[in-house]
Amino acid sequence: MNIAIFGAGTVGSGVYDLIKKLNKDIYVTKVFGRPNKKEIYGDLYEGDIDKILTDPTIDLVVETLGGKDLAYEVITKALKNKKHVVTANKEVASWNFKEFNDLAKENNVMFLFEASVGGGVPIIKGIANVAKRDTVNGILGVINGTCNFILTQIQLYSSTFDDSITDAINLGYAEKDPSSDLLGLDMVRKIAILTMLATNKRVDLNQISHMGIENLNDKFMNFVNNKGCVVKFVSEVYKLNDGKYHIAVLPIVVSKETILAQTHNENNTIFLECEDNGRLVFNGLGAGKKPTASAVLSDILDVYDNRNYVNFDGGDNLVIDNDQLLRTYFVIDKLNQIKQIENARLSDVKHYKFYALDKRTSNI
Repeated sequence: MNIAIFGAGTVGSGVYDLIKKLNKDIYVTKVFGRPNKKEIYGDLYEGDIDKILTDPTIDLVVETLGGKDLAYEVITKALKNKKHVVTANKEVASWNFKEFNDLAKENNVMFLFEASVGGGVPIIKGIANVAKRDTVNGILGVINGTCNFILTQIQLYSSTFDDSITDAINLGYAEKDPSSDLLGLDMVRKIAILTMLATNKRVDLNQISHMGIENLNDKFMNFVNNKGCVVKFVSEVYKLNDGKYHIAVLPIVVSKETILAQTHNENNTIFLECEDNGRLVFNGLGAGKKPTASAVLSDILDVYDNRNYVNFDGGDNLVIDNDQLLRTYFVIDKLNQIKQIENARLSDVKHYKFYALDKRTSNI
């Protein structure tokens, strides 16, 4: 099997290194990236996208470019040219989920994306497998290793917010511009992918409520610590009694004794609440070059062995209602005062500078 890698940065170079170690007939024959990558990859380097995507000797395209526009062009053209696609790009995968899956079916190839959520945690395969045999009624978890690392450094090691971000960037857990992580946009994309897999329905990302952690301050952190708790940044999905779904990304306040509170640094923890299987827990490294590249390699090997774990039709849109649940929130108002608001809907707290769901009594 011949592979072309689009994007020779942190993850793409990691995939290349792992493939070289394989004792299988799997070869990287083309690499697309910035012109300076030619010095590294020599004759493997190709700067013409169409030349790679129309090459009949290429069987599979690995997309680790990041971003939307160029990645979209590469993936759609690859699928239309009957090439399997493996991507780590949650942004382009989430916004074009149905189109990519439909194109893969039409052209009898695979579109796989294990590395798009959870880094090295096999949550994509896990949720796809569970959804085939059970009903997933809820998803809750830390699925952003960057923010979890930042919050861990602040809460366990008394690091500053800015220093923690710098450390995350230097360690390869964050991009140079981490705003999509801090604002919760990264987790919106990831939870959309997980929800679509779990429900076999399309999700409009614009309907997912999200609050970031960019306005979290020392005063709030001390307030939470004095209650024997920590702040965790999570994504959540709940199937409501009327068949609609609640989907949100927000900080939560949990006891230091819980599993989520003890999910430190770049680790991820995801809970699935299932009708027949009860609670399932997935945990592991959610960021970094090696875990993410390993997840990409896992998909490559599935293609090599002709194992397609995705069966998404997505004929209907999921109906989202984020204003049904009555819960308790801690908020920071415009005067930086901390308040506790009980029996509140999301619409009741959205105008505050910052809000965090109170889940201190939960056992998660």
